[in-house]
Amino acid sequence: MEEPRGRVRQFFHDALKDEWDGLERINRDLRLADLFTLLNATMGFAALVLAAHGHWRWSIHLVFVGIIMDGVDGAVARMGKGNGPLGGALDTLADACTFCATPAVVAFVALPQVRQDWHIALYALPLGLYFLCGLLRLARFESLRDGRKRFYFSGIPSPAAAGTLMALVLVGVHPGWLLVAAFYLGLLMVSRIRYPKLRGWWGVIAVTVLLAVLVTFQRTVLQTALTWALLVFMAVYVVLGPFYVLARYGPARHHGAAV
Repeated sequence: MEEPRGRVRQFFHDALKDEWDGLERINRDLRLADLFTLLNATMGFAALVLAAHGHWRWSIHLVFVGIIMDGVDGAVARMGKGNGPLGGALDTLADACTFCATPAVVAFVALPQVRQDWHIALYALPLGLYFLCGLLRLARFESLRDGRKRFYFSGIPSPAAAGTLMALVLVGVHPGWLLVAAFYLGLLMVSRIRYPKLRGWWGVIAVTVLLAVLVTFQRTVLQTALTWALLVFMAVYVVLGPFYVLARYGPARHHGAAV
């Protein structure tokens, strides 16, 4: 009887050892930039939970925090604190949660309540398209990773699309215009229109406006004004960004030139 008992004990010892080795391996593969990516994903999850309980304004604020965390993880990675084996895939998964699924759900919850099923379908179709286009955009981004340095995006990046959609919800635009915007932003994400990366002073301006919107959450009038300022900034980016890329980098040489 002693030998079978020893085998059972050894089996559990080996099984637990494998589990702890797996956790240690994940811990070893994480980089500082990945921690900000995880904070981004956490903001997306928390925003979904709050939206499920009807607190969509708080959800929008968490999405804005997620956008800032996404920018921080990129900056930290460029400082040499990234490039781990988990970084690329983890960043894509976090963005799918915070910038694709969460904005679509929050926008749906924030829309006026309806009683007829066709109204629900009318709301769900453009928001569902936004969600699917966001996934396709991130999948394309991930599939084209090859280590080469690129100076612009192909299609509007998902954080910019999410920030624009959430800002429109926050200022309370008409539901029809919100749905049109969701449809258009979805198409922009999967388009081949080239958009510049918001870095340097442009990145500082974008983060400053986002922070200003966040810290004024208890002052509705001031926050609304700042959110409109954010929307003006994004409108300039959407309309003039492609012309800036064309003027600085010339016409695209081939379809794989940007992600």
